Amino acid sequence: MSGGLIVFLTLLGGAVFLLSQVLIVPAFGSDARTQKLLRRKIQQIAAVDTDQEVASLLREKYLRELSPLARRLEDSPHMEALGRVIEQAGVPCPVVTGAGTGTWQLERDSHVYTELQPGSYVFMDADYGRNALARDDHAFEHSLYVLATVMSTPAPERAIVDAGLKALAFDSGLPLVHAAHGLDYVKASDEHGVLAVDTARAAPAPGDRIWLIPGHCDPTVNLYDWIVGMRGERVECVWSVAARGAVG
Repeated sequence: MSGGLIVFLTLLGGAVFLLSQVLIVPAFGSDARTQKLLRRKIQQIAAVDTDQEVASLLREKYLRELSPLARRLEDSPHMEALGRVIEQAGVPCPVVTGAGTGTWQLERDSHVYTELQPGSYVFMDADYGRNALARDDHAFEHSLYVLATVMSTPAPERAIVDAGLKALAFDSGLPLVHAAHGLDYVKASDEHGVLAVDTARAAPAPGDRIWLIPGHCDPTVNLYDWIVGMRGERVECVWSVAARGAVG
């Protein structure tokens, strides 16, 4: 078994090296204009100061323009050629699988993949929500929330909720406050979170419920035993998180 694995990795590594030397460079070089435009957009994005509001809007504009250029290159036959090289080495390759929530349209349009593996689209999260979309990108809606309660308002511009590092995953950034204009989740400790309250609105009262959109949906789900499914204001189902606590 281990011998087969070693052979497979050796063949795959050789195939990737072969493609990088023979196919990838000419394929990218054959569309010099697209490459030039792509590099220019990347340079524009890198040069923008995102701390400034106007510059942030420009950055989003450049990202929207970048997506179709990257998609044009995604149609090149790299994956298809890699599959042929692997099969010629004696390893059957009936399924070409991959992609994710952020790239599934690119892989679908390549007509190379026989299976797509997006997963986060079911829930979405704050990290995906920050991505700029091209005009033809599909925008998935948020459906996963952590229900938090306001514990105190020690100052007019600050509120404390009972959801911190133990309630949400922070590896992809802070959560967003859903449907509550003027509230921003700005800091977390183990059991608590700090909300910044805009001066144009009143602070939430102790006991108020706040719906938080996790920064990263996958590891947030892993923190809970149950998912409560709601339709409107009615609880419709309760799902057990079957893999909760699993280590092997």
